[in-house]
Amino acid sequence: MNFKIPLFLLFVLVSTSQALKFDIGRTAGWSLNPPENYNQWSRRNRFLVNDILVFKYNKGSDSVLEVNKEAYDKCNKTNPINKFEDGNTEFTLDRSGPFYFISGNDKNCEKGQKLTLVVISPRGHTPKSAPSPSPSLSASPPANPPSLSPSFSMPPAGEPTAPPPTAGGPPAPSPISPSTEASPPSPSPTIPADGAAASGAQSLAPGGAAVPPASSNSIAPLRSLVYSVAVVVGAVFLCYGNILG
Repeated sequence: MNFKIPLFLLFVLVSTSQALKFDIGRTAGWSLNPPENYNQWSRRNRFLVNDILVFKYNKGSDSVLEVNKEAYDKCNKTNPINKFEDGNTEFTLDRSGPFYFISGNDKNCEKGQKLTLVVISPRGHTPKSAPSPSPSLSASPPANPPSLSPSFSMPPAGEPTAPPPTAGGPPAPSPISPSTEASPPSPSPTIPADGAAASGAQSLAPGGAAVPPASSNSIAPLRSLVYSVAVVVGAVFLCYGNILG
């Protein structure tokens, strides 16, 4: 059980470090009419750094030219990066990225004897990512807007406070200070004269309320009493005058 992990790691290390060889054109080699188009074949394969391309061709009648993309597109043979003419060329893919090859024979490149492929990054190595930009400082949040709710100030001590207005209700009346409120003077009660009593005039009560006129039943005894007192007083004066005379 303890040997399984080291053996697995050794197998992975050997498999990743072992370079592969690719025969260009397979049995037909590097020729004008391969069994499969070179670029279709390259798209089906996976190329890594240190893999080897094997070009087999007739020495002296053909060659392999490594060129850039512009020369590849135009089949320009005048200034190749590398030129191979030994008939059994082994080319090591020493970097990642695209490679371009064309035939050095006249008119063969124009007829399709050309190869392009892309080498991926080495196994276990990922390209370095660009450093992430530092986060920019966010703008400070705006200050709190002024509150829209009404503010009420406390009145000085000794003054009545008005209740807050209620939504939809009538405005509350302003309070009246006790010191400024004047009470109306109480009218003094008056005794109605006989004519006033007869005509039904009303007198005011001390609280300001109207007093209904006295009924004729209550006034008649009073008039009889006054008349009797007047008769008695007159009789007294008459007797007193007779005595003095």
